[in-house]
Amino acid sequence: MKKENIKKVFTGKVAREWDSKAELISCVKGNDNIVYPELEKEGFNGMQFLDVGCATGRLLSKVSEKFQKCEFTGIDISEEMIRYAKKREYTNKNKLLLINADFMEYDFLDNMYDFIVFKFVLHHMVDEKGALEKANKLLKKGGVLLLYIPGKAHFQEMFDDISEGEDILGRKNAEQIKDLMCECGMDKIEIVPALFKMNIRTFDKFIEFLKRIGSYQKIVEYQDVNWSQEFLDKVKSRFQQDMWHNGEYLMVLYTK
Repeated sequence: MKKENIKKVFTGKVAREWDSKAELISCVKGNDNIVYPELEKEGFNGMQFLDVGCATGRLLSKVSEKFQKCEFTGIDISEEMIRYAKKREYTNKNKLLLINADFMEYDFLDNMYDFIVFKFVLHHMVDEKGALEKANKLLKKGGVLLLYIPGKAHFQEMFDDISEGEDILGRKNAEQIKDLMCECGMDKIEIVPALFKMNIRTFDKFIEFLKRIGSYQKIVEYQDVNWSQEFLDKVKSRFQQDMWHNGEYLMVLYTK
């Protein structure tokens, strides 16, 4: 898995349609996004806030509306995502910095943060452990790191037992994320699951949804190739018209 390939995935069509991917889902039962209420609860005026993998800036825009006199920073490896993020409207109550760079390579100098967020991004990173260790170094004492990652139940009816070895979607259970964070020196952890169901009407829309979130490409290690016909047929055989898919995200909170 190469960073250059990941960067290519999140440009072009994926970047252009990033904010419209939810339109492919006809209905959601339950809460599939518990991040914003948590950020509003834990955030405060004057904080320094870093969004790693900020994409088109939607999270930064929504959170910054709730606070003032803050410094909001977003970093993303995709130049095109950052270009869209710069076109978004933001409140003038805070400072905003948008950076097109690889998080692992960027020099943050002496900047430290009260809040660092990885929303749907950690499982797309080449070095998860290294990314968490760097985030921990950038976190102030008493600061909060928030991860939002796919749990093991996510699309389990479509992908469980379909391949051997490492999870092809990058999903983790609570024990796996605890072990990973413990290796990074982070043990004050709270894990909150978001369980929900989503309805995607056709198989074509299901595949398109996976492409828009990068999961289709992750399965082929971000190479510019299609799934093999055999793998596609296996997944398609599990799909039923108007089926309800299991969804699970884990919100992981670490306080330094």
